[in-house]
Amino acid sequence: MTAVPVLTYHHVAPDRAITPEVFETHLRWLEEKGYHTIQLATLEAHVAGTAPVSEKSLVLTFADAYGDNWVYAHPLLKKYGMTAALFIPTAFPTLSPLKRLTSEDGGAIADTRTMEHGPDGFLSWGEIKAMAASGVWELGAHTHTHRCFKTERPYASFEDEILLSRQTVERQTGFPCSAFAWPWGQTAEDWANRIGKSGYRLAFTGEACRNEPGDDLFGLGRTHVRQASTSWLADVLGSETLARPRASAPKGPSERTGAAAEAPSSEGSQA
Repeated sequence: MTAVPVLTYHHVAPDRAITPEVFETHLRWLEEKGYHTIQLATLEAHVAGTAPVSEKSLVLTFADAYGDNWVYAHPLLKKYGMTAALFIPTAFPTLSPLKRLTSEDGGAIADTRTMEHGPDGFLSWGEIKAMAASGVWELGAHTHTHRCFKTERPYASFEDEILLSRQTVERQTGFPCSAFAWPWGQTAEDWANRIGKSGYRLAFTGEACRNEPGDDLFGLGRTHVRQASTSWLADVLGSETLARPRASAPKGPSERTGAAAEAPSSEGSQA
């Protein structure tokens, strides 16, 4: 039984732990070791038990929609023929249809730390749309405000928060949004039904574990990439702790709902 790891990146930039050179080293290492990326629908089918995937399948994801994802990560994913899913806190992207130059065209971001929470720190909707149109990226939701709902002000309406996030992605880009990533890695079990009712087909927690047939489609694991070395990456992908069994059975949108479903930290600790 194949268990699929999901790796989550945040920033890829010269002034971050994961520089463009480090990210390329990771992609090259994955390629050399025989790993290949799969899309979210393929992961869904695998976990639901309807379409098994091959060994060394994995999913790459990016959280928080930082501008450097377009400038630096996008051209490298394209170069290595890999795909990724982008989870967007939809209040943050700028409304501009304009796109910055990517690094392959001479684009650069000198200081992502100072500008991180300003409008230029995040992607524009024009960039996000171009990323999805390239076929390299899929789009997912990461709530609208990315608020830490357990330690800060709770959402007035969780349903409104997650529904607005999905609707905003689809309205701004014209591309579907069927996956959700819990912000800050936090989950609330009683809210899982509401995710399905808001039109999502799968959701990711911040739990570092692989995903295999029989797991809960609304409780999928993802592992945050926090170190540069490929030895750390090898340890993570080979770690027994990521393969621990989970007892929950997969519950898709129709099973959960009873009907057909219709600002982040400097190095990604907010998930």
